[in-house]
Amino acid sequence: MNNDTYYKLAFLDLSKGPVVLSSKSPSKARFSSFQLMDNRNVNFRNLIHPDGVFTLYHDQTPEKIQGEAIESLSHKGRSNG
Repeated sequence: MNNDTYYKLAFLDLSKGPVVLSSKSPSKARFSSFQLMDNRNVNFRNLIHPDGVFTLYHDQTPEKIQGEAIESLSHKGRSNG
C-alpha cells in the first residue's frame, strides 16, 4: 500500500442476494478502480474509473438489475477442498 493513496475496502455477502454498487469517478486525472475478488482472493473483475451503477451477484441472474450486471464465479466449478 502507498502512504499517499486513499483506500477503501468492503466485504459483500452475495449469498444473501445481489448487491448494487454505484460510483461517480471524480476525475480521470486521479486513478480509481473497483477490484472485485471472490472468497478465495481470485480477482474476477477490475473496473478502472468506475462511473455508474453495478449489480453484483452469483448463481442466478437477478430479476432486477441496476446498471451493469457482474457475476461472481466464486462458487462455480470449484471444489470446497
